[in-house]
Amino acid sequence: MTARTLDINSSALNGATYDSEKRELVLDWLGGAYAYSGVPEEVADELENAGSQGRYANMIKHEYSFRRV
Repeated sequence: MTARTLDINSSALNGATYDSEKRELVLDWLGGAYAYSGVPEEVADELENAGSQGRYANMIKHEYSFRRV
């Protein structure tokens, strides 16, 4: 299994998972969950370690194509 749950502590996000095989990051925002395509594992790691995970997730939202899940 290649998906892992990220350690998220954010007022903007309920949680996040990353699938390294698919290079897909699923962000569970307060308003719904979205899957972001083509996300490198380093970006998922940076999100997990970001000082402001909500701010970092907003950057991801604008950089990668996504679909609602």
